[in-house]
Amino acid sequence: MKYYLLQQLSSNIKETGTQFQCVEGIIGDIQQDFIPDEGIIDFAFKLPEPFMEKKAIPTTRLYVGMIPSWFIVFRDYFVNVLKEFNVGEFQDWDIKVHWKGDVFDDYKLFYITKPVKSEVIDFENTLFYVGKSNDWKYVGETLNFKNKDEFSIKRKELIDKYFDIKPIHLQLNLSILKYDIFRISDIPIVGGFYFVSEKLKRYIEEQKFTGFAFQEIEEMDKRIKIIY
Repeated sequence: MKYYLLQQLSSNIKETGTQFQCVEGIIGDIQQDFIPDEGIIDFAFKLPEPFMEKKAIPTTRLYVGMIPSWFIVFRDYFVNVLKEFNVGEFQDWDIKVHWKGDVFDDYKLFYITKPVKSEVIDFENTLFYVGKSNDWKYVGETLNFKNKDEFSIKRKELIDKYFDIKPIHLQLNLSILKYDIFRISDIPIVGGFYFVSEKLKRYIEEQKFTGFAFQEIEEMDKRIKIIY
């Protein structure tokens, strides 16, 4: 099953009005450190209330700049559509969206609780190096790993020292996945993004749901290779 990046910004301005549909708003607790980036959120928190730009057009998927990347905003009917696909465990919350003096109450904050992690890396065909998060010119020692545990331990050790693991070439085995929508959390280049299956992409396009833009995963970066 082929997968596509769900781009952070729509490339169809005629559909969305502007790339930056929601820049400001009531932040609530969404940026607080106690809001996790994985696992079930089993406590109440102050929900965000995005303010749409005047030029923006209300869409099925809404770009909201102030929310972390592990959340996404959909119209409630689209979340119901997702229940017909293989999504895995997720949570959603009703939020208010403000636009030109009106308030939409049919948007949801959507969150997949279990992100895909380094289990999809084909370590035999992947090579990394020690880099710095804020300096792409720095190239340290070359690294290879036998498994996800070695990778995770080393990455935590480096991040604690303000370094990071970066790929020379990254091969992902997505053939082991059965999801129609998922997100990746801890893999360089692709971590922090949502992805959809070709099946779901085709359905979104057929139903003319708005606010979506897709990209082939290997087009994100020439260092990425995918096994389907």
